[in-house]
Amino acid sequence: MGNTYGTLKIELMSDLCVGSGYSYAGVIDSDVVYDDRGLPQIPARRLKGCMREAARLVCPEAEEALFGKSGDNGVKGIIVGNGYIGDYKAIVKELELLRDTRQEEAVFLSPQNVLEMYTEIRAQTKLGAETGTAEENTLRYTRVVGQYDPQKERVPLCFYAEVEFDKEYKDQMERIAKAVRNLGMNRNRGLGSVRCRLTDIKPAIQQGLAAREGENGKRVCLTYVLCNQEPLLMSSDNTAVSDSCINGKSILGSLAGAYLRRKDTSGEDETFFKLFLDGSTVFTD
Repeated sequence: MGNTYGTLKIELMSDLCVGSGYSYAGVIDSDVVYDDRGLPQIPARRLKGCMREAARLVCPEAEEALFGKSGDNGVKGIIVGNGYIGDYKAIVKELELLRDTRQEEAVFLSPQNVLEMYTEIRAQTKLGAETGTAEENTLRYTRVVGQYDPQKERVPLCFYAEVEFDKEYKDQMERIAKAVRNLGMNRNRGLGSVRCRLTDIKPAIQQGLAAREGENGKRVCLTYVLCNQEPLLMSSDNTAVSDSCINGKSILGSLAGAYLRRKDTSGEDETFFKLFLDGSTVFTD
């Protein structure tokens, strides 16, 4: 892994919906990703996916070196952290302090109330091509993160994510960051417009993100063996041919399903979120 890291600054130019995959019948059809305090986040895997799309446009020759390729063993390419709102650590500290020392005010700082400070719920319907009126049974509710910081008047909300990469790809990484202009759902409906920049580029003094994760400052890498008990067909771009490897997304889905089949577990668990949703765990092909 390289020895340079920087901070990806993501400035909202419109409201944003990075979908969590959760919905609440009759209330919200598409919810956003947020932590257990109600603060919105952008998962690392979503950021990395958008950055890879941008790389294909502006520097395709560096895509494999920066993002790896299907069939690679281990974690290769850049390491991307989750996107957190500005002053995230200070806000978390303040919330915990208020909840510990001022119980009366803490009631108004529940995760749901904090989430409502940063988000709103939008309703939308599909219009008939001929009538121009709303079609039946097409009303959908989507929670979105507001464009502006609720603590600052008319100042766009910004998210920050740490990125580690090889120093020889500094120029390409800056170009890729600038090329990321949309995130999340409903990009063709006015959501998810962003301005991205790579800032604070400097040598990784403590080996960057990889050293800050895992026990004793090291990322834990587990190797597993899969043995087919019968013929296996993996979906690929060509519907007539099986893919040549089992991709990371399939592994993630299978393990997530196994976790949920265990007794007394659910998709609302903090462990489930950290293992399968927030990008802390990387599943390679």
